[in-house]
Amino acid sequence: MSERNEVIEKSTNSRKGFTLIEVLVVLSLIIVVSTLAWPSLRTTLQRTELESAAKQVSHELSQIRLKAIESGVAQKFRFQPGKGIYEITPCPAGLLELHQEMKEESDLLSDSSSEMETDTSVSPYGEELSSSFEEEPLLGRDDEEELTLAELPPGIAFSGLKRRRRSIEEETTQDVKEVWMDDDGWSRPVIFFPNGQSTGGQIFLEQNPNYSIDLQLRSLTGEASVGRIHKLSPEEAQNGDPADSEDLLDGGNSSQEINLPAE
Repeated sequence: MSERNEVIEKSTNSRKGFTLIEVLVVLSLIIVVSTLAWPSLRTTLQRTELESAAKQVSHELSQIRLKAIESGVAQKFRFQPGKGIYEITPCPAGLLELHQEMKEESDLLSDSSSEMETDTSVSPYGEELSSSFEEEPLLGRDDEEELTLAELPPGIAFSGLKRRRRSIEEETTQDVKEVWMDDDGWSRPVIFFPNGQSTGGQIFLEQNPNYSIDLQLRSLTGEASVGRIHKLSPEEAQNGDPADSEDLLDGGNSSQEINLPAE
């Protein structure tokens, strides 16, 4: 009887472990499943990071607009194309004076055009501004004591700024994407005025070499909204242009360049 019990005990003990072959098979299955699932997980992660960065910038723009209204001092936002660095400062008085001069010049040109609306004016960046803009003083400051520098998450950068430009001679309006930089490597500033308006446009963010997203900034209200995520083709990733890219939110259908909403 005792011998039989010993045999049963040995048989039971031998079943408690796994053989080396079994362990290798399980590990191989885990590796295969992970390899197949990783592209999908990486896509989801990249889209989430890019959308989160766009919401961060949208929140910053809303705060800048609110600050301009509460302080009565125009504020400017600009960024470094190809990088994730952006800057928020009170708008220098000289820049506002230049803005006003160019706006007045555009007003004179618009008066000579029969098809230009009389209740709107054109900013130096081509944005239509309400006539109520003239009722608000253009307040600026020459000091930059309130300079704020911030940065997007790693791997995400600003790729350009699209503004609406109006041709008085051709009486047409077109959207032009700028990757314009000054001597210090900064983009043209987006200005928020004390009356809640802004110079408007579209700000593009990219997570090279894969995806792009835009923020639309309305000139009349100064409000910012996050656009759609696009998958960049190799040519677009090289040129930094998200136009005609694959729209991930529409199941991979080809999408057209996003136009600015008419004010």
